Amino acid sequence: MPSHGALLLLPGAPKTNLLDKVFNEFNWEFYIFVNMESILIHPESVEQLKTVKAVLKALKVQFEPQSNVLPPHVLKGVEKSIKQYENGQTISLQEFTEKHFSKK
Repeated sequence: MPSHGALLLLPGAPKTNLLDKVFNEFNWEFYIFVNMESILIHPESVEQLKTVKAVLKALKVQFEPQSNVLPPHVLKGVEKSIKQYENGQTISLQEFTEKHFSKK
C-alpha cells in the first residue's frame, strides 16, 4: 500500500529534481494551495447572524464563531472612565494633548 503525504507548493516555487525523487520514491500525492481570501462579516442583528450561519452551513463553508467580549481589564477601564465622566472629571482634547504629548 503506498504511503501518502502532502506538500505545500507555493505559487511560482520551482519543482526540483529532489521533489521529483520524493514524489516517485514515496508515491506522495501533492496539493497546490492557492491563497484564498477570508471575509469578516458584521451582522447587524441576531436574525442576520442566524441567516448567515445557516447559509454557510448549507454551502458547507467552514467558519469560526468568535465572541466580541472585551477582556476584564479593558471593561474595568471603561467603567472607570464612565464614572469619571459622570462625576465631571473631564478635560478637553487640548488639555489632554498638552498633558500627554507635549515636548518637555
